[in-house]
This record gives sequence, structure tokens and C-alpha cells, in this order.
Amino acid sequence: MSLRDLPVRIRDSDEPRTPTELLLQSIWLAHLPGNSVGVHEDFFAAGGNSLGAVRVVGAVRRQWEVRLPLSALAQGHTIARLAALLDGEQDPAETGQPSCLVPLQTGTGSPTVVFVHPLGGGVLWYRFLARMLPQDVRCLGVQALGLRPEAEPHRDIPSMAEHYLKELSSVCPPGELLLVGYSFGGLVAYEMAHRLEREGSPPRGVAVLDAAVPDGDAPTTGRARLLWSLVGHALGLDLDVEELASLPAEQLTERLLKAGIEQGALPEELGREQLARLVEIYPVNAEAERVYRLPSYDGPVDLVRAAGGRVDERSVAAWRSACPGTRVHDVTGDHLDLLSRENAPAVMAVLGAVWFGSGDAR
Repeated sequence: MSLRDLPVRIRDSDEPRTPTELLLQSIWLAHLPGNSVGVHEDFFAAGGNSLGAVRVVGAVRRQWEVRLPLSALAQGHTIARLAALLDGEQDPAETGQPSCLVPLQTGTGSPTVVFVHPLGGGVLWYRFLARMLPQDVRCLGVQALGLRPEAEPHRDIPSMAEHYLKELSSVCPPGELLLVGYSFGGLVAYEMAHRLEREGSPPRGVAVLDAAVPDGDAPTTGRARLLWSLVGHALGLDLDVEELASLPAEQLTERLLKAGIEQGALPEELGREQLARLVEIYPVNAEAERVYRLPSYDGPVDLVRAAGGRVDERSVAAWRSACPGTRVHDVTGDHLDLLSRENAPAVMAVLGAVWFGSGDAR
């Protein structure tokens, strides 16, 4: 690709200023629904989605020959920010942050909002929520350690919480933290709050988003069935679960990748290494979730429950048994689309009212 081959489809007030920004603009336009994008426009606000983000990261990897993590587009969500990352002296895979922390918004004051990864380990789920925070609020994502090359995933929620808190302690005082976790991430955020309280420095707030309390008596879900439900089913793949169950782990990865690419649900840029990590992380985290038991917590917890979600009355009772200060907020949506472009504003309205104003909860 050469500069003279690039289309000029931009607004005069938001033009690329460097060759890197111009190349990035061309890549973004190939994966956005519109025919123009400025260097300061948010990729997701401009109509991008998670699969488009994967394709963009893959194209950037090939163009610049860099080790760019999938979380880079959550950090550099505008052309200008991603170009600054690429043009900097640091390798984009090593942003200078501790290994699990992903900067989502650079604020000028306190508090610091921390989004803890769900079952799959990534933080792109929170892209719409992060963009709705007040501009002066700092925001970090916590992604699973196992997503990084050669890193061994944590095997239980307490060890995750301990590791994440250690990394956060180097960048933010615990009393300034607002912890948020969706689904599995809600359990991890709660464990982090419990540990901080036990150490005498509770967080400023905790929110768990449609996080059901695990039933430890439930049988362990088979790897193939779990991956189909969390990957294949979510992507709408036509797969035979019994066939998947008969495959060893390495062939299971290949089968999912091949089906995803052939059926148009996964871009080739995802790569076998990244999907292999997901194949490993999902079952590990699912087992960590299954055996987890809520410890006690004296502070308030805001439980945001989707109307069509996974938090039933048993889960509400369990939350309130462990944490009498649990406040339940009901919002529209189901579990999988709770943080979508359409439903995220209702979630942020709850968090904004509770943390930055006044809100009603039952």
C-alpha cells in the first residue's frame, strides 16, 4: 500500500497530519460503515464493532510488522491515539503499563474506574461504557494475564484478584477505585473489594453487572460444550457439539477457527495463537467461577440486573447474604447484549447516578 493509493474521504477539520494517520485512516475506512472518519473520532462511535476491531488490529500488524495486542484498539480508540502509539519508541505490545492494565481513558482527577474482564479475558466488552464516563475520570481495563504470550492463566478468582490489585496499587490508591465487572468479571471485582476491605482500604464503589452467583453443586461443563456455548453459539456458528467433544484441544482450536472463517464470523487476522488462548482461558475461568464462594463484604455493592439476564432470585439472595449492602438495579436487555451500544446507556445511567449523583435502588 502506498500513500498515493489512499482515498481522501475526510472532513477538513479532522484531517490526518502524518503518514501513519493517513495509512490508519485507510485501514479504518475499510472496516467502518461510513465513507469518512476523522483522526479524533472514536472507532466504535463511528460504527465499528468488535470483529471490525480484530480486523483493524490484524491489518495494522501486517502493515507495521508489530506485535499489537487486541486491546490496543480499546486503548488507542482514535486514529490519532493509535498513531501516537505506533510512532512511539515503545513496542505497542509493551505499552509501559503493568501487564494486565489497559488505559481506556486518561482523566485528570479521581476517582479511577476499573473494568474487570469477563470470562473471555478481554476488555472490549466495556468500550461503550468507557466512552460515557465524565472526561475527567480516569479509566482502566483489567484483561486476563493468560491473554499475553507465554503467560499462564490464573486458575482461581482469589489469585486473579490478588494479582490485579498488586498491579493497580502501583498506579492508583485503593480508596479511589470504582470497581466494575460484567458477569464473571463481577465476581472478580467483588473479590478485589473484599480483599481491599480486609486490608483496611475499601474501594470507593463496586458494581457487578448481571453477575450470577455460581452454584458449586452444578456439574462441570465439558470443554467442547462450553466453548460452543461461549464462542460458537455467540458467533452463530453451525457446529456439531458432539463432534467437537470428540476432538483434542489442539484440533478443537483449528475446528473453531476454520468454521469461524468459513462462515464469515471470524476474520483470518484473529490467528490461531489468539484463538488458542481463548480456548484455554474459557474453561479455566469457567471452572474458577463454578467453585467460587462469595466472601463477606460490609460495603455497598450495586448489582445491575438485565431483564432477560442470568441473575435470578436465588442469586439476589446469595448476594445479599454475603453483602447486606447489595442494591439491585433493574435495566433492559439480556445477558449478552447488556453492554451493547443500545443498552450501555441504561447501565451507565445507573452507575452515574449512584457514583456521581443520586440514584434509586431497591
